Amino acid sequence: MLTAHQCHHTILAHLLEPFFVELRLVARFCDPILGNADNNEVQVFVPDLHLVSDEASLRYSYSFNHRHAFVVMMNRLLRAREDLEAEEHSLQCIQLGDLYDFWREGRDDPTSIMDDHSTLLAYLYRHPDGLRAKVLTGNHDAAMAADPSFFRRLFLGGESPFGLAMHGDWFDPLETALPDWLQAFFVQIAGKIPKEGSYDIGELQTLIADHQPDAATLVNRIRIDGAAKVGSLRQVNTPNSSPPKIHNVSLRGEGDEHPLLHRAVELVHTCAQREDLHEAWPKVRLVVIGHTHRAQISVDRITKPDHPVVIMDCGAWIEKCKDSRGRVQRNAQLGVVCGDDCRIYQLVVPG
Repeated sequence: MLTAHQCHHTILAHLLEPFFVELRLVARFCDPILGNADNNEVQVFVPDLHLVSDEASLRYSYSFNHRHAFVVMMNRLLRAREDLEAEEHSLQCIQLGDLYDFWREGRDDPTSIMDDHSTLLAYLYRHPDGLRAKVLTGNHDAAMAADPSFFRRLFLGGESPFGLAMHGDWFDPLETALPDWLQAFFVQIAGKIPKEGSYDIGELQTLIADHQPDAATLVNRIRIDGAAKVGSLRQVNTPNSSPPKIHNVSLRGEGDEHPLLHRAVELVHTCAQREDLHEAWPKVRLVVIGHTHRAQISVDRITKPDHPVVIMDCGAWIEKCKDSRGRVQRNAQLGVVCGDDCRIYQLVVPG
């Protein structure tokens, strides 16, 4: 049997094979407060892809990043799974929702998207020889909830639960404040803005008014994230890289915490007190999400010191991120958890 570090090493050994120019560590949190002593299962988290058909993608200024690189990554993870299984470990892939983007597609039918991304989807979850990922529904593909192979949330850890995976839209006040049709409308508008970015409120009003004169009154409820800040990225040169156990982790009360941390804490602590809910809730320490396209790990040790909560946002494969040195690159992130060791990587792709 391997240690958690050796399991991470196995993943890195395959991701660092030629093709990807660099692999960078966005964040790491390795701490026994997670309560996951089981190294048998490695969990890999694929964040938001927002896939649309090739025809629909022509309507937008930006969409899913690095299609070919994503397929190569899936292939590498398959080989890593084989190596882990040879050591009596398992690899479970979880896609964190918004796999499909029906808002941008303009209809709740994935057929055209599946046709145009058939290889990618086969590797990810549709073919029995692929990664067979468990896929969560997000707000942009909520219609997939009718598909029995999709999940709304998943507890992590099997018989010894320690975490929860969900898309993250339940935590977002914007998503709960606007009806789906109105959110979809604004996505259509945002996609016609010349480029993704953080816009001055006046500039955004003008851009939106060009498409819908009456929409400016609601502009303060639209979030244009632009390049998400990911802090200091640590370059990973070899599989044996041993980064600090705590890297780029923000703490509640010390500033720059994840914007949805307090809502994740509220959900976990509230559900843990309910005897009529799943028995896993009191044991949940880790909440893994996508949704915001902001790769970050934040920790709350102060609200309830005897029940700390960690939020791990695994980022996205759409839009861009900016590191502490001002370098901007397209989001291409991956979350990996084994034992008490949580990591988020940024894949830096050629071109």
